[in-house]
Amino acid sequence: MKHTRLPALALAGLLLLGAAGCGKTESTQTAAPKGTPVEVQPVASGDMSAQNALAGTVTAVKEVQVFPMLAGRVTTLNVAEGDTVQAGQLLFEVDTSTVTSTYASLQQSYNATKQATDQSIANAQLGVQRAQIALDQAQTALDNTKAMLEVGAASEQQLTTAQQAVTNAQVGVQQAQAGVQQAQAQQQASLAQVSASMAQIQAQAKLGTVTAPVSGLVTTVNLQRGGMAAQSAPAVIIAEGGNVQLTVAVSETVLAGLKIGDSASCTLESVSKEPMNATITTIANASNPQTKLYDVTLSLPSGVKPPIGAFANVTLYTDKRDNAIRIPTEAILTDGETQYVFVVTDQQPAQTADAAQTETDDSKAKDDKTANKDAADTQEQPITHWAKKVTVTTGLVGDGVTEITSGLTRGQRLVVKGQSYLSDGAGVRIVTGKDA
Repeated sequence: MKHTRLPALALAGLLLLGAAGCGKTESTQTAAPKGTPVEVQPVASGDMSAQNALAGTVTAVKEVQVFPMLAGRVTTLNVAEGDTVQAGQLLFEVDTSTVTSTYASLQQSYNATKQATDQSIANAQLGVQRAQIALDQAQTALDNTKAMLEVGAASEQQLTTAQQAVTNAQVGVQQAQAGVQQAQAQQQASLAQVSASMAQIQAQAKLGTVTAPVSGLVTTVNLQRGGMAAQSAPAVIIAEGGNVQLTVAVSETVLAGLKIGDSASCTLESVSKEPMNATITTIANASNPQTKLYDVTLSLPSGVKPPIGAFANVTLYTDKRDNAIRIPTEAILTDGETQYVFVVTDQQPAQTADAAQTETDDSKAKDDKTANKDAADTQEQPITHWAKKVTVTTGLVGDGVTEITSGLTRGQRLVVKGQSYLSDGAGVRIVTGKDA
């Protein structure tokens, strides 16, 4: 039998053709959509205000300073900072021994004076009794003389003498009674002088015992047991009722935008890391002479009582505006002194030089794809959205948002992510956060 042998070159060619046929897919490859991926959100309006972040301090609404009324060594100290006290409760006591040391001698002097004056009064009263006896005797003699005169046994001269004796006895009684009154008055004056000295000592001794004038929270104690109490400085400070407030110091510029009743935001880490509302209650009419700043106080929500002296982060809102156009601050780009944003439009903007170059580059890429079309077929999705550069004017700046006073209108689709990769007229495709 005769066999025909194929040339080696022809066999290799057949193998290459077979391999090419096996590697070709019937499905067509789809390219990724064209355009820069961006996230957008509609331009909206709302209330807007300037925010002023300041450091505040928790202070007492009303502080009552308790001064020692008597200087001396502190013998008893019953309170400490942070204690709650009731009106009339003992705070501290001061040694009064130096004040009361003369009280005993004064008491002895009082007793001796009273004894001596009592004897003077008794002697004066005895003189009244003797004068009264003399008066009675003179009256009896007068009566007898009158009877004898009627029977001719006495003369008119004797009657006159008897009457004069009665008159003299009556004067003696009056003088004796005046002596009693004088002795009593002298006793009262002498004892009053000693009593006044004793009362003064007792009053000073009472000053050594100091009680709380009001109920509240003890915020400051400037005493130590065994130490000295001075009348020149408050020994204890009490926040009446335990009521507290926030105090912040503001500049004249911020002050102009505030009024009583305005709301503010504050964070007190001593209570919670979550912000809470506060309300302006007072605004100082004059600045602090040292700092030239104005004190503003704010009330806290009911039941919130942080420790006095704690720090707080306070945000005050000024220049409030209603229905202001506001956008995320991060969406705003800057070119020198010009601020601009990108919005998405469905109409392709007029072609710029950069866009023309981009089209040229796209055409070249298409030519390259055509040259390699045997490797894969590509179906490109057309661009339907474009970026438009818009110059804007900004106003108030808030927490992550900025007011736009010109350049944007409500409802426009604002690019909030991906704007840094855009140019005016560039093609874009809108994605969500999970697709980006």
